[in-house]
Amino acid sequence: MSIPATEILKNALDHAATDHGVYEADILGGVHDAEWPSWYADHMTRTLADAGYSLNGPGGNGGNGSTQATTAQAQAAGTTALELKLEVLVLPVTDVDRAKDFYEKAGFRLDADFNISDELRIIQLTPPGSEMSIIFGKGVTDSTPGSVQNLHLIVKDIIAAQADLHNRGIDISEVWHDADGLFHRPGGRNRVSGPSPDRADYGSFASFSDPDGNGWFLQEVLTRAPGR
Repeated sequence: MSIPATEILKNALDHAATDHGVYEADILGGVHDAEWPSWYADHMTRTLADAGYSLNGPGGNGGNGSTQATTAQAQAAGTTALELKLEVLVLPVTDVDRAKDFYEKAGFRLDADFNISDELRIIQLTPPGSEMSIIFGKGVTDSTPGSVQNLHLIVKDIIAAQADLHNRGIDISEVWHDADGLFHRPGGRNRVSGPSPDRADYGSFASFSDPDGNGWFLQEVLTRAPGR
C-alpha cells in the first residue's frame, strides 16, 4: 500500500513541533534553540523510521515519491515488527508523600494519585518529555526502598538540565564524564569533572537520588545512534 509522502511528513512535523515546543519551554525557559535544525532533521528521520516507513523518491519503488509501509525488521526477516515499549518503572519508597513532593519539585508531571485504601495507594508521575512514567505508593512493590539504581534521563543540554534541577532545589552532582569516554562506572570511579571534552553523545552525566536513595542519571544525547 502506498501512502503519500506529504501525509507522512506532515505527521512527522506535528510530532517534531510538539516535542521541540516542550523542550524549549521546560528546559530552555522559552529561549530559542539554535540547534533546532539538526535536532529536527534527526527527529523527523527517527519518527519516520519508528513508524515503520521509508521514503522512496525517483528511482525508488514505483519512482513516484510515495512512501511504502515497511519496517526494518520486516525487510530483514520478512516478518511483522512487534513493538515493545517500556511504559512504567515501579519505585520502592518509604514515605509516599515525601517522594511525591520530591518528584513534583523535580518537574515530573503528576498523572494520578489513587488513594484506594489504607493498604493501597498508587501514584504515577512522568518526567517532562518522556513517554515512560514512574509509579510508587503503598502496596505496589515489596522491593527495598532505595534499591532501584542507574535510571537514566536523556537530555539535549546537560549543563542546562543540571542547572534547572539545582535551581528547583534538587541535590544534584556536578556534570562529569568517564575518563576513558565510556559508560560510567559504579561508585563514582574514573569520573572527571565537566562534560565530555567534545560533548560526544552519551558521554556526559550528572547524578541525583530521591529521598529514599533511588538513583538517577542525566545523560546528554543530542543525536541518537542510528536505529535507536
